[in-house]
Amino acid sequence: MKVFLVLLLAGSMPAAALPTVRELPADTGKVRLRSVDVVGQKGNPGQQPSTVILQGKTLRSFGSVTGSVESLIKTLPGVVGQDELSSQYNVRGGNYDENLLYINGFEVFRPILARSGQQEGLSAVHPDLVGSLQFQAGGFGATYGDKLASVLDVTYSSSLPAAKLDLGLLGQSAVVSRRDQRGGYQALAVRNRTNTPWLGGLDTRGDFRSRMSDVQWVGAVRLTDEQSIDWIALAGSNDYRVVPQSRETEFGTVSEVLRLNVYFEGQERYTYQTGFGGVRWRKTNERRQWELRYSRYRADEQERADVVSAYRLGELNANLGSDQFGEISYWRGTGGYQRYARNRLFSDVQTLRGQWNYKTDGLGQWTVGVEGQYQRYWDALYEWENLDSAGYSLPHRPTGVFVGPTDTVYVPTSQMEVYSFIQDRAYTPNVKASAYVEWARAWDGERGRWTARGGVRAQAHTRNGEVRISPRAAVSWDPAAWPSWSFRAAGGWYHQPVGLREMRSWAQAELLTQRESQQAVHAILAGQKTLWWSGRPFLWVTELYAKSLQRLIPYDQDGLRLRYAPESYSRGVMAGWDNRLHGEFIPGTESWLSLSFFRALEDLKGDDAGWIRRPTDQRYSFGLQLEDKLPKDPSVRVQATFTLVGGFPFGAPGGDKATQVFQTPPYRRMDLAFFKVFKDPASGIPGKPWNRAFEKLSVGIDVFNLLEIRNTASYFWVMDISTARYYAVPNYLTNRLFNLKAVASF
Repeated sequence: MKVFLVLLLAGSMPAAALPTVRELPADTGKVRLRSVDVVGQKGNPGQQPSTVILQGKTLRSFGSVTGSVESLIKTLPGVVGQDELSSQYNVRGGNYDENLLYINGFEVFRPILARSGQQEGLSAVHPDLVGSLQFQAGGFGATYGDKLASVLDVTYSSSLPAAKLDLGLLGQSAVVSRRDQRGGYQALAVRNRTNTPWLGGLDTRGDFRSRMSDVQWVGAVRLTDEQSIDWIALAGSNDYRVVPQSRETEFGTVSEVLRLNVYFEGQERYTYQTGFGGVRWRKTNERRQWELRYSRYRADEQERADVVSAYRLGELNANLGSDQFGEISYWRGTGGYQRYARNRLFSDVQTLRGQWNYKTDGLGQWTVGVEGQYQRYWDALYEWENLDSAGYSLPHRPTGVFVGPTDTVYVPTSQMEVYSFIQDRAYTPNVKASAYVEWARAWDGERGRWTARGGVRAQAHTRNGEVRISPRAAVSWDPAAWPSWSFRAAGGWYHQPVGLREMRSWAQAELLTQRESQQAVHAILAGQKTLWWSGRPFLWVTELYAKSLQRLIPYDQDGLRLRYAPESYSRGVMAGWDNRLHGEFIPGTESWLSLSFFRALEDLKGDDAGWIRRPTDQRYSFGLQLEDKLPKDPSVRVQATFTLVGGFPFGAPGGDKATQVFQTPPYRRMDLAFFKVFKDPASGIPGKPWNRAFEKLSVGIDVFNLLEIRNTASYFWVMDISTARYYAVPNYLTNRLFNLKAVASF
């Protein structure tokens, strides 16, 4: 407990985002946001802390770098995202692998081999199809799967426009849909996107090709008044190729400015082909609901790289009075680097799940489910790297001389070794069986409205014979004496079975399949209050949380790539304080502010270093989003987003985690979107006679990274042979970029 108090006083965490508030009649007990419903309805037993429910209209078509729903998730409390080209995010000190994603109740998976945001590809969630989404940053119920951090549960809409077009310089998308008289529907959506304009602004020059596309088909048919069948199918393709030519990066301090010049030969190519399909049968009446669902996910991921580079590291003249100011004073060192990779991963995951819901008159609501999952991975890994600093990779090779009776033999006593090398082939099957039961109830007491939820989840694996039990619970109280307040508490025991990345031992070049599940205990206290300012309502939500983690697998983070060390375990602690405030700062617009503080520490077993920072210990996060419009012309609008996130820890290559004592600069970014709404009945803009064919029509321009701040994604290490020192050369993220866009629906 003492450790948790110290962490809460010392640390910091990500920020929240929630738009405008509109008051409903007092008897509803719900606060409705103009684009977001944060459900606090009295009598709703599903309400719990760390939960935000967003409606599909919140997912704007303007102002997002990736055009994904995850861009909005990164502004929610407890969430950190430091790569604008990626849909990945960290939640409350966790990493990318600790988040669950569901679409229409089906668990969906992400690519494993992606190393950076420009390689990752499109998010699995199509924003134009989303009807609502629910995000839980911790303390989620037993009906959800086995991860340590969060759940993003997306529900696609069955009420879509007949057609919608989204045309921009960076990407395009189209949706067509139809409904039948029995309540069934179908929708077909396609997307295409490129990151090539972004890549042209990086330090590395060369020939870049980035093509991402996907197609999604969703629908439902009603068999009878009680029975229905719905489905989802998606297929995606991502092809990223680069033929680098040169790179120039300046870094250092005011008194010591260094310049790295790199010249390349070769190319890299990354391809990810994914497919997912799911079908669900459902039968519903007033008290009971049965459902049976089957899904299958397949992915073929390939990495092919063969790049040779030569670099020169020089010191710039920093004397302002010198005629050679800004030019190279002398070269500190030269060297070379070569990376070769032929990696391929094929994934096949099939899931069969049955669930039964029953509502009783006085004993609440019960949910019971069983699930079987068959997992198969074919993994072929062949990768090596060679560093050459002025001949240092060619060591002296003394020779032993052995004189025999007939001949003399010369045997080298040392050999050349590359910087890193790994080769392995593995087939990893596993059957995972899960079962869960959950109870929820709401009732009125003398001092207010109470809701409670409790459940337990069990899982078993054939790969290592592991069996785990996870109890989870939550309670909420809406006091009658303080109608503007609501209080929540939640806790649970969560287990995350090791995946392919967690099993990969780079030191032993094999998969350690007997590793046990990582586990975490969540404890959350939350309160929310409705405030009034200038006659308009605002919602303030504050949460304190703590997590105790055991059997953690240590890892290093390089961009999006997580490199685990499953040879040992560690333990961890995380604690933080999240706050969010949102409302109509300007009438008729959406604005919000979020502020979070947290710490994430771990203790490596068998290491005397004690508690050290985890790679996600970024300590604080601040987010601010403002939307405004011209007073005399509300159809002209501007949207601004500002993000500030603390830097992450890092260290020199080859050292242990206790040597990661350096910290990157904070992540700072501001994006602007200017757009003109020509027609939108929901906003009171009827449109002109020439656009009567459109249901909605908007045209705008996005300005990404307005302040042109060079944020750091990772580091490339080079050696100065004159001092035998390593230098961390930053790999920067995207520069300023403009995007023209038009969105129309019919």
